Amino acid sequence: MQQTIALKKTIAAIELTSRCNLNCGFCVSMDDNVEMPTQKVKAVIDQLSPSITRVVFIGGEPLLRKDLPELLAYAKAKGHETKVHTNGYLLPAWKEEQLALIDILNVPLDSYKQAVNDTMRAPGSFHVTLRTLDWMRRLGKKISITTVLTKENYADMHGLRDLLAQYDHIVSWKIFKFHPTGNGERNRERFSISEEIFDAATQDLRLPNAKVFAVKDFFSWQTAEFY
Repeated sequence: MQQTIALKKTIAAIELTSRCNLNCGFCVSMDDNVEMPTQKVKAVIDQLSPSITRVVFIGGEPLLRKDLPELLAYAKAKGHETKVHTNGYLLPAWKEEQLALIDILNVPLDSYKQAVNDTMRAPGSFHVTLRTLDWMRRLGKKISITTVLTKENYADMHGLRDLLAQYDHIVSWKIFKFHPTGNGERNRERFSISEEIFDAATQDLRLPNAKVFAVKDFFSWQTAEFY
């Protein structure tokens, strides 16, 4: 009998809030105002297994939480690398000493075409992400990119790769197949693609300085624990 080897989890992904300042139709979260209290988040961090090296704050939009700098500092004090998933709209209000608490910043980009990207997410989101990429490069901050692959952007991946290749501070690019969960459930017909289309769209994608991951199921990410 073939044995399945369980991988040690190295990442703790903590959903701070389901609230968001955008309303992306493919989001796996529900905008239902559910939040994890500050002390609960700290308790989760306290109880993480020794194999966890990185704490990732996700949402919703984590920057809606006023206590995010406090939580980042707490995770770093416990010896963890920190990462924040954000759409970038609220970043300009952050001071450099607060940004210093983030080791890796994850921002979304779904197409190299502004019209496609902004139709999928929100008007102006394309330029918000490019502005963030330029700003973080000046600060020497590591960046990861998240792309949701759907019926509307599957033909854009090689063009998007060429755009991302211009940024040498991008360390990873994760391309997730649309999953009709959360807010995405109501747009199943609009965004759904087959596994065959996903495989073809993500074939042979490479970046010079970053790892590229094609992920068919976000929730089966084998190296992450979700809270």
